[in-house]
Amino acid sequence: MCSNAVEANEKKDWENPKMFNQNKEAPHASLMPFSSVENALTQKHEASVFYKSLNGTWKFNWVRKPADRSLDFYNPNYDVSGWDDIPVPSNWEREGYGIPIYCNHQYEFASYKAPVSEEIKFVDKMYPSNPGQVPYDYKPGGSCRRTFTVPESWDGRQVFIQFGAVKSAFYIWGNGQKVGYSQGSKTEAEWDITKYLQKGENTIAVEVYGWSDDSYLECQDFWRISGIERDVFIYSAPKVRIRDFFVNGDLDETYTNGPHGNYVDRNRSAFVGYYESKVAGQYVPYVRPQESGYKTGSRWFELRNNDGWGLRITGVSQLGFSALHNPIEDFDQETHDEYKHLNDIVKKDGVFITFDLKQMGVAGDNSWGGKTVSYEQYAIPADDYEFKVSLEPVF
Repeated sequence: MCSNAVEANEKKDWENPKMFNQNKEAPHASLMPFSSVENALTQKHEASVFYKSLNGTWKFNWVRKPADRSLDFYNPNYDVSGWDDIPVPSNWEREGYGIPIYCNHQYEFASYKAPVSEEIKFVDKMYPSNPGQVPYDYKPGGSCRRTFTVPESWDGRQVFIQFGAVKSAFYIWGNGQKVGYSQGSKTEAEWDITKYLQKGENTIAVEVYGWSDDSYLECQDFWRISGIERDVFIYSAPKVRIRDFFVNGDLDETYTNGPHGNYVDRNRSAFVGYYESKVAGQYVPYVRPQESGYKTGSRWFELRNNDGWGLRITGVSQLGFSALHNPIEDFDQETHDEYKHLNDIVKKDGVFITFDLKQMGVAGDNSWGGKTVSYEQYAIPADDYEFKVSLEPVF
């Protein structure tokens, strides 16, 4: 919802799945510049001389739908003295504006149980027929504004503004100039506002939309409430600085930290490395018994007994495998539908190995009986496949 005039048939940023960021800083680890190493080690970031909170009282105007908003409120000359006051951070529903909506897996603006808009149509009387669509006839929003000054000691430094969380999408202006746009209501949004600042009083303006196409990804069992939900602050940093840092975990000297079960479409946190584990540790006691401990993209694996004797299986190409104290059939609901709970699985004697070229994994998303969204790049078409492995004893 941009304050500039747009054609009615032009897709707005907040309903465009390709748009979720305008001019934002790249995400980085939480950090704050300090005036000394001692202060950095002993003080909270709010105590830094390079930090200034913008929490507190903001001027606020709530509207029922986008067409009712004030178009030029971001202009410092626009009179907002007649607007209400609202605390930041807060949710505007808890301050008496709009209605807090509770629902589980339905969307607050597209619930077939309690529809709020005639614009939203349904498939099978349940699912929104146009995913990504948010209504125009009832789409609460809020315009927020306040003034601030920048400490003179920050002269010559870059100045950034950070919003800890804003639900669900928002635009930001500094002294009447558009700074950017953000979606992602539970993640920080940060901009370099140095070039928008002026000496003396500065005006910051924010146009918040309670719903956006991003709301389709933020659907869960909780209250649906909107607004500037977390801290807002500015901070300054030198022009040459450390803007991000990383901590990369590695294996310890015993090599007992190993990968979790993973599949071709669920393996981003499973890194290539040398791992050791007990077979018993490969079983995950899910409430509903199911296969676990599968490893994809493996070059080889070994199984050894307590005396160090065993078998190495090496793939000519990468392979997938699992090793459990139960055969895979024990976790097949078609074979053993009577296995309803984890205590129905009785550990067998011996080790049951499964290895293959690959498995298709989940190959899609399906939550609480909704329609499955499939990913063809991870599917394996039905066909005959060949792969080669070598088996050799190890001592």
